[in-house]
Amino acid sequence: MKQTAPLLLLAAAACGTTRDYDPAPSVQPGAYRATGSNPAWELTIDRANLVYTDFSNRVRVSEPVPRGATIAAGLPIRTPRMQVVITRMRCTDETSGRSYPDTVQLTVDGRPVAGSMQFTGNRMTARFGCNTVAGSYTVTSVTFSAGAQATTRMACPDMTAETQALAVLSQPATLLWQSADQVVIGNDKGQIRLRRAG
Repeated sequence: MKQTAPLLLLAAAACGTTRDYDPAPSVQPGAYRATGSNPAWELTIDRANLVYTDFSNRVRVSEPVPRGATIAAGLPIRTPRMQVVITRMRCTDETSGRSYPDTVQLTVDGRPVAGSMQFTGNRMTARFGCNTVAGSYTVTSVTFSAGAQATTRMACPDMTAETQALAVLSQPATLLWQSADQVVIGNDKGQIRLRRAG
């Protein structure tokens, strides 16, 4: 299997900060900003709005900040279309290598924004939330089996998606190819949907 990065129906993680960034022209100074990759996206939160922009798929969602909402570590911000959880835990952007003080989990329209899996030789690395999973795997044209996996053990406000993804990896799964660039890894524990990056 070639190097792959997913759009998961399971997890979202990105990096965020309230300072030390280069604001885009549309971002008000002092707004909270989080960015993610695979797909490339940005979330800004100011006093009035949460604005999610998916640059890869050209999607923009803007919702008013709920009355009384506070931007604080561990407190979810919920709107009809988005949920944001900010964790005071250092986060390093996988693409730029830049480090930020917060890890941000984001769900838009009931779907977490992104996670990632990379395959090199017979080794895989995955991130389904705030923890990283690494280990071996085997694959045939129709089956996927993860070997022994090592996982970082950081506690996050919501471990549901990560727990579900690890459950899928805990037993052999079927590969269902949607196209040359999209595959679903699935078994009775659930599904992980992958799309080849770039």
